[in-house]
Amino acid sequence: MGNAADDGGNDRLEKPTILVAGTNDHLSLRSDFTLHYIKEPIDYPYRPSVDVFFKSLAQYWNRKETAVLLTGMGQDATEGLSLLRSIAGMAHDR
Repeated sequence: MGNAADDGGNDRLEKPTILVAGTNDHLSLRSDFTLHYIKEPIDYPYRPSVDVFFKSLAQYWNRKETAVLLTGMGQDATEGLSLLRSIAGMAHDR
C-alpha cells in the first residue's frame, strides 16, 4: 500500500507514493531526481500543471515505468502524456 504526501519540494520519487502539489506552482523533476516547485511557465491556464510535471519526467526519468492520469482539467496533461508515450512508451490514457 502506498502513502500520500503533500510534497514540500526537494523530495525524491519513491515507490509507492502519491505526491500532491502543495502550492499553486508547478511540480517539476530535476536531473538529480528531486522534486521542486517552479513558477514558469507563468502563462499556463492550469496551476499547478500536470503537463509541466510530465514533461520534466520525460526529460529526466530514464526508467521504464507507467504514468497514469486519474483526472485532469481541460487539456492539462495532453501534451505531457503524448510526450511520455512517444519517448518512453509509458503513458496510458484509457
